[in-house]
Amino acid sequence: MIDIKKDIKRHALKNPEEEVCGIVFLNEKLEPTIVTCRNTHPDPSSSFKISLDDLFFVKNKYQILALYHSHPKSPPNPSDCDINNSEENGYPMYIYSLPEDSFFLYRPASDFLRPLENR
Repeated sequence: MIDIKKDIKRHALKNPEEEVCGIVFLNEKLEPTIVTCRNTHPDPSSSFKISLDDLFFVKNKYQILALYHSHPKSPPNPSDCDINNSEENGYPMYIYSLPEDSFFLYRPASDFLRPLENR
């Protein structure tokens, strides 16, 4: 069994001065897996941006379950920008806090993953 939290934490610890980011998806064995993405935000020490190329590459091959990023200097609580990002794209957001060594999972109200009749 793949432990996505351990993988996200490992990714964050590789670059503790910047927000790291990536995508959680179901692999061919239907196991949750992560793919690390390059943070393309102009100021990666305070924010993150997953490139559309990375997002569409994964989306075209797999079912995306969530996005993730780290908070190198703050608690895992989502910022207003994190909430807006998750609400706009419809994906849940895992946030890992390095100082607190803890996770927060934000679930958007606008869940685009649900069938149309349940929206």
